[in-house]
Amino acid sequence: VNFDRKVPDEYYERADVLGMTMDELITLASMIQAEGRSLTDFENISSVFHNRLANPRLFPKMQSDATLQYILDKRKTALTAADLQIDSKYNSYMYNGLPPGSICNPSLDAIDCALYPAETNYYYFLADGHGNTYFSETNEQHEALKKQYIDN
Repeated sequence: VNFDRKVPDEYYERADVLGMTMDELITLASMIQAEGRSLTDFENISSVFHNRLANPRLFPKMQSDATLQYILDKRKTALTAADLQIDSKYNSYMYNGLPPGSICNPSLDAIDCALYPAETNYYYFLADGHGNTYFSETNEQHEALKKQYIDN
């Protein structure tokens, strides 16, 4: 009832335009919510996920740390190689596309951004653990950002 009050019919129409069910859209919004810290983050993270979903041949996996954190017993500051091998449909490093359901309760801002992502060529993003998120178009750029902000 609360959801229906806050989510207008236009959201369903826009989800349909995007080729998504409302459940898929809320799952995506939950990933955006869990990964981002600001409205700008939400818009750009949404762009990354939409770009990946639109290009499944090159980017079949969402590769969201937040989906893996969802299945762990306790939150980690950094995922391990063993974490990436956990066989769960919520492991978006192992399974293609969106996970089977929401990983948190997304805000209306995250839902809006799932419906209307920023228009970018981003396919990667990286959070540095200090509240900053960096976006890149190529894996090479992404790896360089990892070296600069994470591997130090």
